[in-house]
Amino acid sequence: MNSPAKKKNTLFLNVAFVAVGAVILVFFLRAPEVTTPRLPHDEIHDPFRPMKKREADKQCESCHYPQGEAPMPAVHPITTERCLFCHRRDD
Repeated sequence: MNSPAKKKNTLFLNVAFVAVGAVILVFFLRAPEVTTPRLPHDEIHDPFRPMKKREADKQCESCHYPQGEAPMPAVHPITTERCLFCHRRDD
C-alpha cells in the first residue's frame, strides 16, 4: 500500500507538472505574432522553392545585399546566410 508520505509526494509532483505546463502554455500564448514576410510567390522567387534551404539561401545574395537590385532595408539585421530561417517558404 502507498504510504501517506508517498501520496503527498505524488500529489506535489502532479501539481508541479500542471503548474509548469500552465507556465509554458501562457508563454506560448503570449508570444508575438510572426511579422517577418514570407518568401514571395512570384516568378523571381519560385525557382528557389524546390531547392534545399541552404542552397536557396546562397542565391539571395545576388539581389538582396547592398550591391543588388533589391537591397535589404537599413533596419534589417546583418546577416549573410540563413535567409529562409526567418523568411519561410509556404511549402
